Amino acid sequence: MSEFARKWLVAITRVLLIFQTGIVLTGGVVRLTGSGLGCPTWPECTEGSYTPIEGQIEGFKSWI
Repeated sequence: MSEFARKWLVAITRVLLIFQTGIVLTGGVVRLTGSGLGCPTWPECTEGSYTPIEGQIEGFKSWI
């Protein structure tokens, strides 16, 4: 491996390590503060929260 390629690989590895550390730390903060999903049963947060088919058809017809 050339010296240039080795330096480039080391630099990319360091950047990726910093990004991964940031992801782990922010995930820990979300977990510890309890600020995760606003709706644990996403995408249906409440019973029957999906748009009825009739409403979708009317919306599609008005879009056309």
